[in-house]
Amino acid sequence: MIIIPDKTGKFPFRIWYDDGEIDHVMDWHLQQFSKLVEPITTTWTPIDKFVEYYLPKALGVDVDLDFGADLQPNEGADVLAATHFFPDKVEIAIDRRLVEESEREGREGRFNITMAHEASHCLFHLPLFRTDANQGVLFQNGSQGKIRCLSRNVASTYDRQWWEYQANQGMAALAMPKNKFLKAFLSEREAYGIYDNTSLLEAEGGYVFGLVAGHLSRSFRVSKKAVGVRLSSLGQLPNQNQQSLLRGGKIMRIGDILGEMFPDW
Repeated sequence: MIIIPDKTGKFPFRIWYDDGEIDHVMDWHLQQFSKLVEPITTTWTPIDKFVEYYLPKALGVDVDLDFGADLQPNEGADVLAATHFFPDKVEIAIDRRLVEESEREGREGRFNITMAHEASHCLFHLPLFRTDANQGVLFQNGSQGKIRCLSRNVASTYDRQWWEYQANQGMAALAMPKNKFLKAFLSEREAYGIYDNTSLLEAEGGYVFGLVAGHLSRSFRVSKKAVGVRLSSLGQLPNQNQQSLLRGGKIMRIGDILGEMFPDW
């Protein structure tokens, strides 16, 4: 991790993580969670317990959780969550729409990845808001210590918002730890007799990939879109920001292809 200037103007500096560093840091936190709270014995990460019981220990401040916030009136229709940093605590608010959705069977994925996204802001971006008793607020911005997470941020459209990119990388590393996730992906892929990812994407017009992504989303209790983003970031799919596959003579982005396969992604 190094500190560099923030060209967006939102923060006085930017925290830079090298490739793979966020995965490494989150793996360490997961190990600490297993030691300090409880061993992880399931495929999925118990993100709710991670946030409620481990995050305060890791941050050294209280974490107040609001799982039924009505964020839409004040924050906007596309705001899923907001994290507010104070000198002595952090407040995480998750919009009630996500909470209600998570209560329906098989629909907890978006809630989980949003919680993991907010936890990542806390773990990786607290220094941006750190205070000092003698000097007052050292690192603060015009939003008074608040990071609002829009639906498009969690869905990987960043618009130069490097902090949202990092939070998504942290979300993926928390909810889908690299080694565990890759092992599960290869097992699912090879169960269909497919041994390379190009063939997986092409098999039955993408239908088989949809089945694999669906299995992974259920196993790790995340959304299918999160599975696609994670596979892309691990080099298993064309990069989300690159034009990738040729279909019917038309160049398409992998995000567009996933959207065609699964409109609810």
